[in-house]
Amino acid sequence: MTRTIFLTLIGGLLAFTAGIVTVQSWPKPIQPSPVKVDVTEKPPPPAPEITPDPEPSESVFANGRLRIVAEEVHLKSERLHYDIKARYPQIDGSNAVYIKQLNRRIRQLAVDRYQWMLTPSNEDLRFYKSAPETFNEGFLDYEIVSATESILSICFTSYDYGIGAAHTVIMSHVINYDLKAHRELKLADLFKSNSKYLKFIARYCTDDLKLSEPITPKAAMFESWNLTEEGIRFNFDPCVLDGCSEPPREVTIPFTALASFLKPDQVV
Repeated sequence: MTRTIFLTLIGGLLAFTAGIVTVQSWPKPIQPSPVKVDVTEKPPPPAPEITPDPEPSESVFANGRLRIVAEEVHLKSERLHYDIKARYPQIDGSNAVYIKQLNRRIRQLAVDRYQWMLTPSNEDLRFYKSAPETFNEGFLDYEIVSATESILSICFTSYDYGIGAAHTVIMSHVINYDLKAHRELKLADLFKSNSKYLKFIARYCTDDLKLSEPITPKAAMFESWNLTEEGIRFNFDPCVLDGCSEPPREVTIPFTALASFLKPDQVV
């Protein structure tokens, strides 16, 4: 199971290159062919209309009923000093209301990551003139961690650089969706109430990552998680556990280790 992301920072600027990062515990990401839209100069609408390729490369799941199709948005403005590359999945193969709602949820997640760059204030523009060759930069890519008859689990990674910032901000964003119940899952939905599952997860992750200080067993520490074939993967962004210059880290806890905490009727 692999995924590679190469990120090069030159002179405080961010250039983005999406690739495949090898991570031992990650499932093999689905990589459909993207559809590209290029917009320059004029501020784009919050959610650009994108026409998919009539013959896209498709990733089929849910017993062949549904397909993942990648969409890309490229937005750049010399005047407003932004350069954005966002890639996100859309689900094809069904006109069901819940699929349409899920597609809107995914698209909005992507838009929310770069929305702040599109409408700089006059004060911002005056500040940008002091560094005319510098851009606010945003990059978003995704990995389909799991796609089955019951579950769709997506992990997005964003890289954002704001003019004048000391470094790029790297963050993960997740959607875990129950295709049978037609709802997005929260971590607490998987576990028995009062089972003290957070203490177990915190202790397991602390030991796995060989941390000198224990992870606090609070829900906020484990908001970024994905369902895999083997268990639950917890994503730890830079600045969460270590210094902000450290790379993202992750821990996958097998379902077998979590069995006593999981709800017996939960789909995992």
